[in-house]
Amino acid sequence: MSREVRGSLLGWPTTADGVAVVRPEIALLFKAKGPRFKDQRDFDRALPHLVRAACAWLASVLEQAHPGHAWRAGCELASWDWPMM
Repeated sequence: MSREVRGSLLGWPTTADGVAVVRPEIALLFKAKGPRFKDQRDFDRALPHLVRAACAWLASVLEQAHPGHAWRAGCELASWDWPMM
């Protein structure tokens, strides 16, 4: 994976106890390396719940890390109909 794919822990979701939780788009990026049936299922289930910015980020980093990955196209198509959140 490219060293250019970076992010900040600021703004990450947390539990009620303050423990940081991995954002869905980041988990999907790691699952994209060698997707198994369950990873594809996770992508299919998570996609409708990602906000446009998260989906755009995932599409962008998938192109960097895994050029031509099928999930990139799925993100780009789905994000057009969603409101910016």
